[in-house]
Amino acid sequence: MDLTAHVSHLEDASEEEMNRLLGIVLDVEYLFTCVHKEEDADTKQVYFYLFKLLRKSILQRGKPVVEGSLEKKPPFEKPSIEQGINNFVQYKFSHLPSKERQTTVELAKMFLNRINYWHLEAPSQRRLRSPNDDISGYKENYTRWLCYCNVPQFCDSLPRYETTKVFGRTLLRSVFTIMRRQLLEQARQEKDKLPLEKRTLILTHFPKFLSMLEEEVYSQNSPIWDQDFLSASSRTSPLGIQTVISPPVTGTASFCTNASSHEQINGDRTSPGCRGPSGLEANPGEKRKMNNSHDLEEAKRSRVSGDIPVELINEVMSTITDPAVMLGPEVSRGNQAGS
Repeated sequence: MDLTAHVSHLEDASEEEMNRLLGIVLDVEYLFTCVHKEEDADTKQVYFYLFKLLRKSILQRGKPVVEGSLEKKPPFEKPSIEQGINNFVQYKFSHLPSKERQTTVELAKMFLNRINYWHLEAPSQRRLRSPNDDISGYKENYTRWLCYCNVPQFCDSLPRYETTKVFGRTLLRSVFTIMRRQLLEQARQEKDKLPLEKRTLILTHFPKFLSMLEEEVYSQNSPIWDQDFLSASSRTSPLGIQTVISPPVTGTASFCTNASSHEQINGDRTSPGCRGPSGLEANPGEKRKMNNSHDLEEAKRSRVSGDIPVELINEVMSTITDPAVMLGPEVSRGNQAGS
């Protein structure tokens, strides 16, 4: 059969639409690899769900829409982690002079950035480490994090959200203890590489900041998690801080900026799920090394744009639209992620 017959329904598609569909094809190919390389059952199930979701969006020429048990849209909890940290700075440090208060703001930004580039441990790993924890609740948040925050960093046909903007105290509580320990350990390991000013900030002020924050994270009646905290504090505080602290956009979660601490950009997209058996770094819950998101996007775009032979387009589209060819990976679990 002539390959063009498989793509006859795309004859009226614009160049922009074709590029969008080809971008999804690349993401489908990428997730296909992730499914086969991932050994953690929960993570594999989510990858497979997203693989089928993107393949369906190609067949229907639509935009990917998460359905089923994941159909609740972000944000998942209010106030968000970002808002809670902003409230914490207002609650504990608004009385300080401007210079000291600015130091706290920088620490808060740094902490929020670490969360956005933190790699959550898989539920199976967490179950082994903390058998008494509520695994079902953690698994739900882990699945949401994969679908809305983690995978979209590598598959840009999926909408992406920042972890600190869509999750709240529940997720923060589940990761704070191990995150705090590993951040401080990382700071000690990198102290000799830090400029003197930053060394003081991280080694002296950051531990105290984290200890004070820990009290508010696990306290049952901390006011920083109240929905109306800002409006209430503006009536009692002469500062009336209303601005939410936004974490800086950065491609690394390292305290240092030297090139040796980053992964090199090589044009390939690497997800934690495709790098190791459990989808984790060496230590559970440890932050992942991130490629610069701009470079990732450019690398992917370079594979889509430019002169693409029509024969190649026809071959790719015929494969992706032919169920007999594109059966996809087989998994033993159900078709819905998180079910």
